[in-house]
Amino acid sequence: MFRNSGLLVKGLTGFLFITAMILFSSCSDDPSSLGSALNQNNTVQVTTLDTNKDTIQQYATSFKKILALGSADRLLLGKTEFLEATTLIKFSLLLEDTYKNDLDSIEILEAKVNLTNSYSYGDSNGVFDFSAHKVTYNWGYSTFNYDSIGQLTYDATDISSERQITDSLISFKLDVNLVRSWLSDEKLNSSANTFGIYLKPTDNTRRIYGFWGYSGSLAQSIQPYITLILKKGTEYTDTVTYYTLQDIHLVKGELDQVPKKFIQVQSGLTANGKLFFDLSGLPSDAIINYAKLTLKMDWASSRVGSGYSEGVYAYFAIDTVKNEYDTPVLLERSDNTFSGNIATILNKMLNLKTNNGIVITPRRPLEGLEMYAIYGFSAVEDTLKPRLNLIYSHRK
Repeated sequence: MFRNSGLLVKGLTGFLFITAMILFSSCSDDPSSLGSALNQNNTVQVTTLDTNKDTIQQYATSFKKILALGSADRLLLGKTEFLEATTLIKFSLLLEDTYKNDLDSIEILEAKVNLTNSYSYGDSNGVFDFSAHKVTYNWGYSTFNYDSIGQLTYDATDISSERQITDSLISFKLDVNLVRSWLSDEKLNSSANTFGIYLKPTDNTRRIYGFWGYSGSLAQSIQPYITLILKKGTEYTDTVTYYTLQDIHLVKGELDQVPKKFIQVQSGLTANGKLFFDLSGLPSDAIINYAKLTLKMDWASSRVGSGYSEGVYAYFAIDTVKNEYDTPVLLERSDNTFSGNIATILNKMLNLKTNNGIVITPRRPLEGLEMYAIYGFSAVEDTLKPRLNLIYSHRK
């Protein structure tokens, strides 16, 4: 079943032997432990395994992990053949006392929303347009996600006008009557009905834009803001700016964007892959010295936007029902190959005697919509299949 390298290491020589001793010794302080026994016997066997050559059970799947995208730095809006992205924004309307006192006699000449673009995805020549709607549901950025979309309520009327769309900026005017109602709520110190706006793409849209959202790490000037022009008779005409208080985007899409032979790994949608390698044939005292996981992707079937993050992460799968995972290892990309040493993940499997598989996620699951089409085990060529190369130590 496994390929034996035929190496018998005696004495404290050889890098792999030293590594194995350190690993074994760290397992327990008990002198009767396996690590100590191996140390006393001074004999360790080093064996290799190549899942493309050795016969073991292996399979791959894709799944969606629904995440709240409110902590993302970037908000998405638009539509492609496979995806639809919508955005919710609340503004922090902290009125100065002057405007509170004068509110009944103030005229709102203009309310203009500005969004700073930082990303695009899909057909660069595709149509892009959207509508804006008054939200009537009290949502929260940290808990609201795509599974919550059925709870969202909003008015059907489009409250935007004079939309200006460029690759660097999206701006539009907002119904001043809605803004007045927000300011009235703020004056009463309740803001109970100030649930913000909902932006959704039109049906003919074929492009997605990403613009900066609320983030403590970003300059406030590039975050969403609304500019109001307030006039009180002949006394003053003031321009005031209010920034976003909360924001979140929601992505709708399915795991059918690539043929079944691929594992779909995608940001935004948060589509993850799962690999399973049956390691039950390893000796019970095995310790993984090195484990190179290699994944091949098909560029022609993959889709990326502007300014995307390279690489994917491999994780130890904790639970298959809740799809929980930890112990991240970065698999860096070179051309069409992702690879990295996942020995920490496999040693955790062996120590816990639990193998729920290896989860593959986008490097930045909340940002962008990058979709990698990674070959699964049904690939025609063996060289394209997920591959695990192991070097492990065990008692002879």
